Amino acid sequence: MRRVDHIDPPDRAAWEARRIWFETAGEPHPHANCMLSEQACALRANVQSAFCTRA
Repeated sequence: MRRVDHIDPPDRAAWEARRIWFETAGEPHPHANCMLSEQACALRANVQSAFCTRA
């Protein structure tokens, strides 16, 4: 098994700026009617974490 090195997380300000952008970019259109499943919400959280770390 190969050892995987972990990267340092980004500084708090960069993380927050990316998180805010991700959350506002993903807001639904005011005329849209969309309900996300639990699986979709979990996937969105994982994608958001990857985006915030610039993975």
